[in-house]
Amino acid sequence: MAKLPRKKAEEMLDQAIQYQNDAIEKFHEKLSTLMVTTAFYRGNQHGRAGLRTWNPYPPNHSEANETLNYIRPFVRSAVSDMLRNLPNPEVVSAHSDPTAMSKAKAATQLANSFLRNGVIKFETLYNACLAAQIHGGSWFKVSWNPFTGPSSRTLKTKESKKTPGIMEPVFDVFGDPVYEKTFLGEIQVEHCNIAECLPDPTATTEEDLRYVVQLKTYPVTRLNEMFPDGDYFGKEIQWQTNYRANSGAEDAIAVADPYDGGAYNGSGKVNDQAELAFIFEKPCMAYPNGRQIVLHHEVLLHVDRLPDFQFPYILLKGQNLVESSLYSDGIVKDLIGPQRSINRAASKQREMLDRVVNPWLLEPRGAELKMDELADIPGSIVTYNYGFQPKYIDHPPIDPSTFRYQDNLITVMKDISTYSDVSRGDVPQNVSSGRALAYLAEFERGVHAPDVQIFKEAVTKIMKHCLLIAKERYTDGRMIQMLGPNNEWHTKIFRAEEFDFDHELVIEPYSGAPNSRAMRYSEALEAMQVGGLSDSPDAERFRRIVGWDYQGRSTNDVDEQHRSVAQSENAQFKVDPFSGIRVAQEDNHDIHIDEHNKFRISHEFRNLPPQIRQMLDNHVAEHENYRSQQLQAFSEEQSLLLNQSQGADGGAPPPADPGLASPRDGGAGLNEIPETEGMANMAAMPQMQPSGYTQ
Repeated sequence: MAKLPRKKAEEMLDQAIQYQNDAIEKFHEKLSTLMVTTAFYRGNQHGRAGLRTWNPYPPNHSEANETLNYIRPFVRSAVSDMLRNLPNPEVVSAHSDPTAMSKAKAATQLANSFLRNGVIKFETLYNACLAAQIHGGSWFKVSWNPFTGPSSRTLKTKESKKTPGIMEPVFDVFGDPVYEKTFLGEIQVEHCNIAECLPDPTATTEEDLRYVVQLKTYPVTRLNEMFPDGDYFGKEIQWQTNYRANSGAEDAIAVADPYDGGAYNGSGKVNDQAELAFIFEKPCMAYPNGRQIVLHHEVLLHVDRLPDFQFPYILLKGQNLVESSLYSDGIVKDLIGPQRSINRAASKQREMLDRVVNPWLLEPRGAELKMDELADIPGSIVTYNYGFQPKYIDHPPIDPSTFRYQDNLITVMKDISTYSDVSRGDVPQNVSSGRALAYLAEFERGVHAPDVQIFKEAVTKIMKHCLLIAKERYTDGRMIQMLGPNNEWHTKIFRAEEFDFDHELVIEPYSGAPNSRAMRYSEALEAMQVGGLSDSPDAERFRRIVGWDYQGRSTNDVDEQHRSVAQSENAQFKVDPFSGIRVAQEDNHDIHIDEHNKFRISHEFRNLPPQIRQMLDNHVAEHENYRSQQLQAFSEEQSLLLNQSQGADGGAPPPADPGLASPRDGGAGLNEIPETEGMANMAAMPQMQPSGYTQ
């Protein structure tokens, strides 16, 4: 990008500084809350929020400070509830022709592959969900990383000093040849906590968001490599190495003040690192392609449009949304009160137990006890003056009501969090019926349904961003890993024209599976009793009605596999028609013929050269020939059985052999036993001749 005029660049610098300061000021208002919620999740629950750090209470030997951290398991339940409901989005094309439908399906497969091939890492989703439940929100950043993805090595060479014009290998200090590694690049999805990504303070929704300020620290040596020519105006950069506190501190929150205070070192040298502010602004009337600005304090380093024309940040909200607020409250905030009460009750129990186990000793004046003889050792001898016998004070036993009080507080936390025993796979007391468990689980899933749907929508936005970046960055001929039906991987040659990148991803309505093994067993048993686990059309309709097969996908995995193979063959014909795609006897020829015929009536096929069209015609004819042979063999065997059954006594035909091969499944086995009349009709069918087939 060409350099901006100095006056325009200075205007952008002033505006960027204002954006940065406004975002930091807004962040300071939330800092104390963030410290409290983080500390309580991590179990540092005896303390208070200071100006910049979490300050533990000083130790008091006369009082117990017990911590029974019930908050962490509730947070883990909430995170698990999100992560077991990953979306299955689908690209819906605006056109119904076979080519458009094929492109939409390819884009759908690519989008869902991002969740499995390492682009969207599970750990990234986990960390984001965890932060959202603790802090009320977290951010995803979707961008292009040119230093990852498929790579290749080439030998580094230089011109020979002895023989000019001749290139010779470069060797390192150990005498080994040096290789240069080049990458194709790959889409990168990162998690950023809300102390790292500071949003536009005027925004109350993600749609209202104008910009995000992301703060990141780098070693000064790395910064010098990133900006070898100085700042935007060519001036040498004086890096200020004051930066925020270490996020891994055990006694403080994972965030600290980005600029003022924090963990500044008086020398100004903290691990020789400096902080950059990356400001990403959405497209607007003034900047139709958006813009990104990089600052170091008040020094302008870089200005450009948005990479790939996409605003890279996506917000994930936690539970308990707040009206007119960009972030939610999360799950931790409401649990702090009862958690404190639990800790106080546990501390009092500990103090009472200590007094019972180690009671007070009454020592009369003149007893002259030797305290070193009071060691807790069986058989110890304690000496004292006669007539001045010491004795222990008997403390009353611990009141059982204190334990009931603690149990009541745990029940309160379950009610507040809306995560009961059922959500964690435990069977509640006095509940034994599988149907009752299912109703309880369904009710609880209904409570969490809006939060789950928000999570699905956020992940779907990530997948859409990945598709748009793939459209801009993936080059034709690149090998990509695609997830097909039945979660089977296959390698595909990327061709941008084969994908629909222009239409939206649509996700299914919320639905969740039962969480408890007991509930799953009960529901499966009931479904089996009504025939809901078979592969019949009625069973599929039943499962869709009750929400077990809400996507309406076929349960016949074998048929789906055959259909996927046939579709891959169509794609291969377009890329490399001379690769020699073979017809296998075990193919489901009806499905293959159906899929190939869909492709043969498309405009894309009709525009292919005649010799290539003939190759696919021959391929279909070979399928038809195999099908004809299977039909003939099937009808002959059925006729033989029919003739045997109508013997001298004219008795009824014997039951058909369930292992008899069927032409519908490539000879693998009979799906349904035909009636006698159907057998006779099958035997009378004329033999099909392959069209255009040549041996």
